[in-house]
Amino acid sequence: MGARGLAGRLAAARAGALVGREPERAVLDRMLSGAAQAPFVAYLHGPGGIGKSSLVRYAARQAELTGRRVVHVDARFLDADPRRLEEAAAPACTEPGTVLLIDTFEQCQPLETWLRETFLLRLADHAIAVVASRTAPDAEWSLDPGWAQLFTALAVQPLDAAQSDALLAARGVPVEQRGAFVAFAGGSPLALSLAASVPAAAPGAPWYPTGDILTTLVERLVGDLPGAVHRRALEVVAQAYVTREPLLRKVLGDQDTNTVFS
Repeated sequence: MGARGLAGRLAAARAGALVGREPERAVLDRMLSGAAQAPFVAYLHGPGGIGKSSLVRYAARQAELTGRRVVHVDARFLDADPRRLEEAAAPACTEPGTVLLIDTFEQCQPLETWLRETFLLRLADHAIAVVASRTAPDAEWSLDPGWAQLFTALAVQPLDAAQSDALLAARGVPVEQRGAFVAFAGGSPLALSLAASVPAAAPGAPWYPTGDILTTLVERLVGDLPGAVHRRALEVVAQAYVTREPLLRKVLGDQDTNTVFS
């Protein structure tokens, strides 16, 4: 199987696992079709693991199906130097109809003003942009009378119970186990997927999140940490039913606990 075949299978599997998100998908579909009054920029925002990247991939797949060029920029590999983003996104400035996708934009959030006031103005004719960030957009997008007509912010919300159940069904989780997973995840697609990866030990056995699931979930939700002490503290939080300062002092010691709380 070639690289193209693998990429296609991955895209198809991801598309099949995307549940809900009808309002967000409708906006993206309108943008991609060039519908009248469709926004020029869609800004997806919400906490880690809520499904922003899945929507970015949805936009990429729909764009490719219509023959539009996709320029996908992952800001995790950039920094706050605008030249890095400018270089990565440069093809969107030359080919009409390009779809520019910028994921994990929180990694270079200080560039938001530059993106709005400088770079996006250089995009080719009929190009559109989708930005995904953990940080909500600043108010200038809606305060500017020009951008207010061309920009939309989409706050990505947790899945409801029916959508959570559908995601678990797509992951092959038996019906009898889904209730515990849904109760644990609180509508987070990331938490649901992590839970689905470690099913109950035996049919009918009660399911509880393992320490590995909780640690991974906390790491993905929180992102980069200041240091090893903070990581150790989060590992305690992830696995203890209730975390209070005396417990942290017992695990970390007085000095490191003071560092965490400073």
